[in-house]
Amino acid sequence: MCGRASELRRIEAELGCLSPREREVFSRLMDGETSKEMARALRISHKTIDVHRAAMMRKLGVHSASELIKKFRKLRQVAAGNG
Repeated sequence: MCGRASELRRIEAELGCLSPREREVFSRLMDGETSKEMARALRISHKTIDVHRAAMMRKLGVHSASELIKKFRKLRQVAAGNG
């Protein structure tokens, strides 16, 4: 249990460096939305989504959306007690 809590805190700290919009993009990316779907929902350009996504990936030290999803899918597992 203690290991799960520390892992959850570490992941939350990494996500804490994101701007509110980057967190929104992160959440939608984790839900499987494309840049165009996010743009429509947030009423901004899909190119703006791509800029937020690139900044988010740079801050989190990943090089692709799939790497990001693999790295942080654990957040949901740990938070749910399944990690």
